[in-house]
Amino acid sequence: MTAIGSQIGYLARRFGTAGTYYTNEFRPSRRIKTLRITIPNSYNLVKPVDYSYLKTVGEWIENDIQLSVDKFTLTDDGTYKTYTYNNPPKGSVGLS
Repeated sequence: MTAIGSQIGYLARRFGTAGTYYTNEFRPSRRIKTLRITIPNSYNLVKPVDYSYLKTVGEWIENDIQLSVDKFTLTDDGTYKTYTYNNPPKGSVGLS
């Protein structure tokens, strides 16, 4: 199974002139606003979606965040189902 979004912290990582990557480089202020998962119509999303992130350099959050399926909106075009989650703004009720 592939972790969707795994290692997203490295999307914009820098590297030295010799081509050496700076692993564990921390880039704050990247917030996923919308998550869309598109799957064939014959499949269903039934388990919570887990994701994790770095709090600081080399410090992952202690527990993965779980998004239950009922927090997603579902659209079905007859061929594909698209599950969409809109991440509430920071400071919303229940968020830190």
